[in-house]
Amino acid sequence: MNPGKYLRDAGSVYMCINKNIRELLQLWVVKKRKGALADGSIVEYDVAGSIEVRFKNRRCVVDAIMLTGANELLLNAIPLEDMDVLINPVRRELIVNLAHPNIATMIMK
Repeated sequence: MNPGKYLRDAGSVYMCINKNIRELLQLWVVKKRKGALADGSIVEYDVAGSIEVRFKNRRCVVDAIMLTGANELLLNAIPLEDMDVLINPVRRELIVNLAHPNIATMIMK
């Protein structure tokens, strides 16, 4: 499935999807979490999973926070690191790490 436009944020810890994507992928709500927003308020949200994320010759499995409304998807640091994928800021696109083009390589030090 190609979800279309999505945001990429190498600093965000959690992947985010909206209700439409959860329904389209027929994902289960696996737990509830609470989170503090920038204004200090605490909100409860659903976490959906498990989601297989694929990019070119890479894949990983993650859970995702369920956003309300038709918010854009957010691809976060965990799958980016796990798949050894980089963000090209000039072209605003994902690329396979050219240092490891054939297989994802984890930094384990």
